[in-house]
Amino acid sequence: MLIVIMEDILIGILTPVFSSPFVEPGINPEKELKIPQNIKYLGLLLIEAALLLGVSNISFINISIDKFLACTGILLLTRHFGAGAGAGAGAVAGMAVSSGGANLFPEYTGLYAVSGMIAGMLQKSKIAAALSFIVTHIIFFLFSDNMIIDWPELLLAAAVFFIVPDIKEGRLAIIKNRIKGGMFESDEMKRVKRNISEKLRDVSKALHKLGHVVEKQITSNASDDLNEECKTIIGQLTDQVCCRCNKSLSCWEKKLFYTYNVMCKIIDFIQKGETYPSGEALNELKHFCVKSEAIVDALSRIIEIKKVERIWREYATETKYVVSEQIYSLSGILTRISSELFNDEEFFGEEEKKICTMLRRQGYSAVEAEVKKGNARFTAEIYLEGCKGYKNCRKEMENIVSQALGVKMQLEEEDCKGRGKEECLLFFKEKENLNVTTGIARLKKNNSGISGDSFTFLKTKDGKYIVAVSDGMGSGIEANKLSETAIGLFEQLLDCGLSVRLSLSLVNMMLTVRNPEQYATMDISAIDLYTGETEFYKMGAMPTIIINERNMDMIQANNLPAGLHKENPLKSYRRKVGDGEFIIMMTDGVYENIGNGDADSMLKAVLGGINTLNPQELAEHMLKNVCTSNENVPDDMTVLVAKLWKRAG
Repeated sequence: MLIVIMEDILIGILTPVFSSPFVEPGINPEKELKIPQNIKYLGLLLIEAALLLGVSNISFINISIDKFLACTGILLLTRHFGAGAGAGAGAVAGMAVSSGGANLFPEYTGLYAVSGMIAGMLQKSKIAAALSFIVTHIIFFLFSDNMIIDWPELLLAAAVFFIVPDIKEGRLAIIKNRIKGGMFESDEMKRVKRNISEKLRDVSKALHKLGHVVEKQITSNASDDLNEECKTIIGQLTDQVCCRCNKSLSCWEKKLFYTYNVMCKIIDFIQKGETYPSGEALNELKHFCVKSEAIVDALSRIIEIKKVERIWREYATETKYVVSEQIYSLSGILTRISSELFNDEEFFGEEEKKICTMLRRQGYSAVEAEVKKGNARFTAEIYLEGCKGYKNCRKEMENIVSQALGVKMQLEEEDCKGRGKEECLLFFKEKENLNVTTGIARLKKNNSGISGDSFTFLKTKDGKYIVAVSDGMGSGIEANKLSETAIGLFEQLLDCGLSVRLSLSLVNMMLTVRNPEQYATMDISAIDLYTGETEFYKMGAMPTIIINERNMDMIQANNLPAGLHKENPLKSYRRKVGDGEFIIMMTDGVYENIGNGDADSMLKAVLGGINTLNPQELAEHMLKNVCTSNENVPDDMTVLVAKLWKRAG
């Protein structure tokens, strides 16, 4: 009875241990029993021991099957899993192989454990691993009286080790993930992320305060300079003229307020542009001053010098404002990084398991899936073994991921990054409701080899379609450099994940630092492809026209161009754009020659004589109406038309 009870207890304990490595994650992972990783490793080792015990005492052509399998298995494990796995598997294999003789138990256990550990250390080279395995056997044979080298089994195992190809990295990652189970973020890592996020947020706040202090100090100094300027002029006047006059004591001590008031009036006359002051102020000066002409000449010279100094001081003040803008921008970047680093992230480990399971059941070797949710929308990255382009997996995978997450998902265009290779990384995001088609038409100014206008259109990772047009100051190469610099920097900042507003602020700051006398207009339309909500940003740009059937709406703003925009915050305008509507953006060369300024004539110039849904044809038609001859182009002209249309399905 006692034996039966013991057998039942052992069966109850060992059954989950033996089965743990083979537990397949189900479609509803939340209902699964979470098996610790070390239990899975123990189950694999016990299965190994049971296998070797099952084939003990079986031989073929004087080759012991258990020893051959033990040596082969240890070498293969060390090749892919390293020294730790080799030592553990070697110890278990040694115990199983030596079960027939108690006196060989410690020798075989130590031999296989040490052999596996050393071979695992040299796992990068098959030759080095196999030789170290054989040499370890020879060393044990030399220092042990009971040890016998099983040369046939050892050499045959080494030969099989060389012949068997390595497991593909993707398949190996699947095995490792299967053993490790779901990857969950530890509490320690969450604390680290929270601490880093808080530190970044604190630094961002400190920088924001510093920027405010610097800006306030610059403004205060500018106002103080204006108040002190009159005092400085009078001070220099007394040093140059009055200090050598015998009557200075009477003027500047006995009649201080009267003299000061008269001098301020004369300074005011000279600053207004009069070459020589006249009237009551001059008569008052001559009434008490014996050097009135010398006073007027000295004041004229001092004021001219002060005007030059004021120009340089204003230039320096503008440069100082750039410093405060840089501090504000850096503060904004750190705030964004902080919020992205730890923004109450949702973890979708169960959905990730579900996606991998469903893909494997359909024959795809899914290695790993990562699901995120940002701005209330899902994104998913799936890493799997590549098919070298042989499978048409797009539609089937979209359906699987959509079914797992409960929302319509789409594979990013041309995002099979491992096409033709052994591994693939696929990026999925929620299916957008709208799509955008763009058309562009351009003309260069007369006798100009290059256009000063630049443009771009791109899609961001958060589902926005950005359309941008820039017109550099002037025309030709210099204008082209300005507009290309503005557009290129804007694209790079968007690629880094910055918002449109912050990117434009940094572009403005960059152009200000480059040359305060030059500028470039920036006309931006940021279209949300899920809702149609569109933000319009304008920095010195012409109005944007929105056309729906035969109705027209205009978006216009009075912001200064990039490079001239100073203290006021950049304004944006919102409007919802729907299916079938056109967004028309243009540079000043087109706008100033289209229609007569009223809505009816402008609508006629845009749509008159054409009935098309093609944005490219509409852009070319507009440019043709504006400029009938390519030989007479008064300015660079660019028209960019974006048409929204609703996706099917």
